Amino acid sequence: ALAAVAIACFAGTALAQSVVDRAKVLLREGNAAKAFELLDPVADQLNDAESAYLHGISALDSGKAGLAIISFERALAYDPGFAPARAELVRALVATGETDQARIELARLANVQVPPEVRQKLAVLDTELASAIDVAHRRTRGISSYVEFDAGYDSNVNTGASSRTFAIPLFGGATATLNPIFQQHGSSFGALGGGAVAYNEIQPGLRLFAGLDAKARYAFRELEGENYHTVYWSGSAGARWQKDGHTVSGALTVLENRVGSVLFDKQFGLYGQWQKQLNANNEIGVFGQWLDQKHPIQRSLDTEMTLLGLSWRHALGGDGLPIVTASGYFGDDREQGADKAVGRNIKGMRATYERQLEFGAKLVAMGAHQRSEYGGQNIFFNTIREDKRTDLSLALVFSPAKDVTLTPQYMYTRNRSNIPVVDFTRHQLFVNLRRDFR
Repeated sequence: ALAAVAIACFAGTALAQSVVDRAKVLLREGNAAKAFELLDPVADQLNDAESAYLHGISALDSGKAGLAIISFERALAYDPGFAPARAELVRALVATGETDQARIELARLANVQVPPEVRQKLAVLDTELASAIDVAHRRTRGISSYVEFDAGYDSNVNTGASSRTFAIPLFGGATATLNPIFQQHGSSFGALGGGAVAYNEIQPGLRLFAGLDAKARYAFRELEGENYHTVYWSGSAGARWQKDGHTVSGALTVLENRVGSVLFDKQFGLYGQWQKQLNANNEIGVFGQWLDQKHPIQRSLDTEMTLLGLSWRHALGGDGLPIVTASGYFGDDREQGADKAVGRNIKGMRATYERQLEFGAKLVAMGAHQRSEYGGQNIFFNTIREDKRTDLSLALVFSPAKDVTLTPQYMYTRNRSNIPVVDFTRHQLFVNLRRDFR
């Protein structure tokens, strides 16, 4: 049996090598499409750097840049020092518009000893990359927009409390039952959203912009006689300045959130950020935000929040072009009324990991944790409120067509609080379909 397996493996390897040899001839003759037709069916047997590289070349020259990226990454996984594969990876990234990652990969070849013909190729790629970036920069004014649709299941559509009943110390420990609207309810849902941003570069490096986003979400579950639904819209207007690796941006922001026909939240604020590209693999940043938060349904909950934070973005390198982004922040969400129990201090952190997978999707994983410590004693529960919120998400981003993304996603939220009416757990599993217009 072992001999039969060995013979079968040898036969498969011999067949793959025969195909590779024929594909080399076709590529030299300029027939990339035919070479791809030969190589793609045996792609899982191309277990060396050169064969994976040839598969990538045939894909790239046949107009399949996304698939080519995966093949070049596979070649580099077999041989990280295979400079031709990394050079062609740059070309594929430029073709897909991933100019930031292309710049990173090109920088990794700057001090590598390569044959003269590859060095000439790098010079051409450097020019192509600069040209691609310049084309984007020359779009000095325009409008980009998008539409999106969500469908899925939410275990807690109204962010209701985990417990329906609880004791209230103010009333001698008497047990109270929450109104159903404040209890946890699960439901399938659908959502429709869209947005647009207009921009105008008034001088090199300085761009003005203004945008608007809106989304309506409808749960197929009745609460108090009607299906639970929410609508929000947000707008922003600001400027971005870029020079010598520095990016400074700032904007005015506004947001309104409705639950049913009731105006639930209103926000007006300012946002600012500075970013610096340290090298090909690292970017750092500082950001700040101020928000005037109004709650028309209960004005005693109005607050004014100030937040500051630091961010770091790092390209790890290697198979899948993984990137890690991390940030930490602290803030003061101060009450606008007289109730100290409304205001709070905030400390939080967030990390995101993303990478390309072999079957063409991008994996995006996120984790965040925030701690809120309130400023006064809650009179009903005879304690100072403390919340510890954890958010996790996992998504696969597919691009079935140009400017179209399909994203199945899972999101988990757990808010642990010593005030039972705001202690909750939430699971969301849904698919997002988005179409961009540029």
